[in-house]
Amino acid sequence: MAPDLWAGKNRIPGMSVTVKITDAPLLEAATASTLWGQESETLWELAKGMTAGSHDAASTGFDIIIHARHEGWDSPTVAELVQHLLDVRKPDGGWGIENAWDAFGDGTTNPESTTYTVSTAGHAGPALLGAWQNKLVTDEDLRLAVDSLLNTPRVNVPGGICVAYSNSGKDLPCVPNVNLGAGAWLKQVREVTGWSIPLLDDVVAQITAADRYLFNPTTGYWGYSDLPSQLGKPQDAPHQGYTLQSVLVLEPEFGKSATLQFLSNPWWDQPTGGTLRDFGNGLSQVAFADCQGAALSPSVLEAFSAIKETTADQMTKFLALQGTLYGFRALGACFQGETW
Repeated sequence: MAPDLWAGKNRIPGMSVTVKITDAPLLEAATASTLWGQESETLWELAKGMTAGSHDAASTGFDIIIHARHEGWDSPTVAELVQHLLDVRKPDGGWGIENAWDAFGDGTTNPESTTYTVSTAGHAGPALLGAWQNKLVTDEDLRLAVDSLLNTPRVNVPGGICVAYSNSGKDLPCVPNVNLGAGAWLKQVREVTGWSIPLLDDVVAQITAADRYLFNPTTGYWGYSDLPSQLGKPQDAPHQGYTLQSVLVLEPEFGKSATLQFLSNPWWDQPTGGTLRDFGNGLSQVAFADCQGAALSPSVLEAFSAIKETTADQMTKFLALQGTLYGFRALGACFQGETW
């Protein structure tokens, strides 16, 4: 429907417009593989050229995984980055950010020492678990992070529980991407280590039981939080990507269904609106779940490659590294037979 027009006080109604959308020719698998590799390497070079945020936990965690992919876990650079990650952890054994922050804009500012759930499980956690598997950190190093999450406040929500946004005791709105990310990482730790940890199985089960909280089956999106101002609104595509990635671990069949629903709409027809770059950031996190789409659809690659078009004042090393990481993940899983 074309928009209404106004000429002074006179309204001219819009007209119904039909536009035929023709899909672009499908890519050959070899071409798609080459292009995914080129775009990922471009983001990697962009990330290496940046200094902003280069020493925080999030950038370091992503840095570790990408360097390990390029150089192997026995690389001296990886060992140095792992040590830095351990050096910047918070007093309770988890991770956070390097400044005081009012996470929900409610006037309660957390000190710099605050541990954030997503920093521990989503940003530092995968690198820490990989380092443990390759004997670069001790059992205690990994267990401290697990205990940090298990000691984070939890709130009851329909179906199960929600791990709080931080350990401050003040950040108690439920944020599904944070909660599900914590559950997914804890489940992966249990599967990789075989450890029997009090509370872990119960927490993972209760997080999984709540994985449909704030999920809209019509759009395939979760809400960002259960704050009254955000109820009924879909979260942005980057957080949606992390949510889907986590649900694919916790409840694979449900995760696959929700992921395919997310991927089935073109970027310009997402319920969140947003930009091609934003959609690409979210899509790149789950493209490995739809390898046919990643291999054949030029629009999927176009969305991913748009991440590097972020303006200089908005692009951070974190964003460039995140794009690189998930670009390589799609490349590995869909074209090179790697397991991530």
